Amino acid sequence: AAMKAELAKKKAAKLAEERAAKGADASAAPGAEPRENEPDEPCAPCPGDPMSKNPTAGMAPPAASYGRLPPEEVPPPEEMPSVCLVIGMAGCGKTSLMQRVNAYLHSREAPPYVINLDPAVTNLPYDANVDIRDTVNYKAVMKEYNLGPNGAILTAANLFATRFDQVVNLCE
Repeated sequence: AAMKAELAKKKAAKLAEERAAKGADASAAPGAEPRENEPDEPCAPCPGDPMSKNPTAGMAPPAASYGRLPPEEVPPPEEMPSVCLVIGMAGCGKTSLMQRVNAYLHSREAPPYVINLDPAVTNLPYDANVDIRDTVNYKAVMKEYNLGPNGAILTAANLFATRFDQVVNLCE
């Protein structure tokens, strides 16, 4: 594997040298045609574009400035809680990954606060502190709203979201 990596590096360096010798942009993709009429400098900002004057326009301020904690009381990063949100296609291993992460954290004597947001999971191989299935019945949503599996998952998540303030209170 190390030999293949070394050969790939040499090949990339050789291609970059050849492109530089031809006067092509070395950062362009290999085999790409040189661009014509490309300005040497970035375009002037559009009139009225708020980003031209303030690049952070429209962005939220740092979390510490939201008034929950004054900046001097914000704990150092190693003391801040971590959040792991696992999303993915059906059958890709989200539950298996969370089972492993949960077991690992319990073995380190740092038990996690687990929230299951999958209303369609039939067997949860770990304990969840909050489980959407306790609030929303996925199969009943399918029948009541005449939905398929994907639509029922989205609708169940929307119904659960109406009570998410209760989940936040549980976490605090």
